Formats: sequence, structure tokens, C-alpha cells
Amino acid sequence: MPHDRLAHLVRDASRTFQRSLQLRFAAHAVSFGHWTFLRVPWQQDGITQKALSPRAGVMEPSTCVAVTAMEKRG
Repeated sequence: MPHDRLAHLVRDASRTFQRSLQLRFAAHAVSFGHWTFLRVPWQQDGITQKALSPRAGVMEPSTCVAVTAMEKRG
């Protein structure tokens, strides 16, 4: 068995998990990319947009674009 086989299995499991989440989010009209931003306030209510960025692991300009898009979508 090649030594890199474990890495392939982990990648495949990650892709399968992401696809499962995408299907579940689609049922609620939520994009997979917005999940990163939605899960943080779900865990800590009242968080500011500035504090959201580092917790989501995203730069502030990207957070601004995502939050604006989510607001437009309702």
C-alpha cells in the first residue's frame, strides 16, 4: 500500500462530506460559501462583522462581500 493512500482517503471523505452539506444547504437556499459566515454567529450571537472575519478565517473585505450578498438574499 502506498504511503500517500491515507491522504487520498481523507481527501475523498472531505469531498463527500462537503457534497452532503451542499445538498442540505441547497434545500434551504443557502450557498456552501455562506455557511462559514453563518456558523459563527450561530455559536456566538451578536458578533460584529469585524470580529466575524478572523473567526471565519476570512479577510475582512471577503466578509463584507459575503454579508452584503446574504443580506440581499434575505
